[in-house]
Amino acid sequence: MTITDPILTVNNATLTSNGTGLWMVTQQALVSRDSDYSNNATWGLRPFGTSRVEYCTINSNAVGGLWLNQSGLSDLTVSRLTLANNTQYGVYAEASGLAFDSSNIGDWAISGSQIGVAAILSDVSFQNVTMSGGSTAAVQLSQSTVNAINTTFSASGFGLAVDTSSVDLTSCTFSGNSVGLYANQNSLLSVTNSTFSGNSLWGASVTPSGIGGETNTFSGCASYGNAGGMTLINASDGDVLLRDATVIRDNTAAGLHFENCILTVNDQAGGANWSTLRNLYGISCNQSTLAISDVTVVDCTSYGIRCQDSTVILAGCSVTGEFGVYAETIP
Repeated sequence: MTITDPILTVNNATLTSNGTGLWMVTQQALVSRDSDYSNNATWGLRPFGTSRVEYCTINSNAVGGLWLNQSGLSDLTVSRLTLANNTQYGVYAEASGLAFDSSNIGDWAISGSQIGVAAILSDVSFQNVTMSGGSTAAVQLSQSTVNAINTTFSASGFGLAVDTSSVDLTSCTFSGNSVGLYANQNSLLSVTNSTFSGNSLWGASVTPSGIGGETNTFSGCASYGNAGGMTLINASDGDVLLRDATVIRDNTAAGLHFENCILTVNDQAGGANWSTLRNLYGISCNQSTLAISDVTVVDCTSYGIRCQDSTVILAGCSVTGEFGVYAETIP
């Protein structure tokens, strides 16, 4: 990107201990290099429009580090930044286009914020990078379009949290979070060849209600070594599809949990499209109505299928565990 005759150039400057370090009110070009936007009462830096920001330090601001507003990919060069210990956000983008890949974010250091990267009404992509270190979320997106390839979301509250967004994930890893992938409120997911492992609560937690009634799909995925493999909340038929050898295994609680769902659960037309094995519970449900057919739930350390306050119909299933099926009603 080339900026000619920029409106504002800020080089080798110290803009600290203000209300905001630099806040651009109208859309105009900015070039800033080797400057410090730290320890401000709200934001460190808020450019607006065409910008090049390089070799800057944006630390310890009380709200957030970098706020991008209406910045398209062709208008934006942001590289070689330090964004540490900004209270709420490392980076916040509104109505913008952001691309994080190994050629740029490798020079970023984002740490110590509640949310590492947050965006609303934006197009965001990740490729060959690691997003980590948000006490609430590494990445949190709303009303946005998200594409991630070979990206790791780790060491955070939520690895990736989305709502009302269209999300396409390929060959991604979610590890060491409380919840790897958290999808809520009308997000549409396409998740392919991705791994959910070592998360302390759930590999994935999905409240479907897909955009336009479309189906959320997990294809060729693996969820293992979590407390729980995957939980589906308020799901109905057609909302979620597990396919192409998706496996949910070796989780210390439920492999697959249904909460307040009305679903037909089957092998998705055969061909070993998904399986659950060696979990504490293979399938568990609460306050749900399920028709489970032609499903193999094997080698569970406790219950194969555990039902609580639910209506469940089984047909053609193979279930092995200490207990095959356990059902209870809580008074």
